[in-house]
Amino acid sequence: MNSSPPNSPQTLASDSSSIEHISEAQDADRKALQQKFIDWDKKLRSIQNKIIDTIDARLLLQSEHLSTITDSQVSLILQKKEQQDLVISRLLTFIDVLQKAQENIFNSP
Repeated sequence: MNSSPPNSPQTLASDSSSIEHISEAQDADRKALQQKFIDWDKKLRSIQNKIIDTIDARLLLQSEHLSTITDSQVSLILQKKEQQDLVISRLLTFIDVLQKAQENIFNSP
């Protein structure tokens, strides 16, 4: 047991020392906990940045893919239009030949 009376200078000094030791330990624990939170925050930010970069990359890839699809569709549409123009041109030529043949038949003596 403690042989010093409860309010003696030795007991008060011992209590003060214990309080300082506890306070220092609490400060150290608080600093360690703060550092852990800082480290966790850095890790979370790093993960968030990786997620954002991944999403950005996927969106870019999708937009490029859509652009490619659009370009190929435009090319296909232009090819079909050229084919239609060619068919229309041939039909107009055929109609012209038929009209000339009809005129020759009706105008022949």
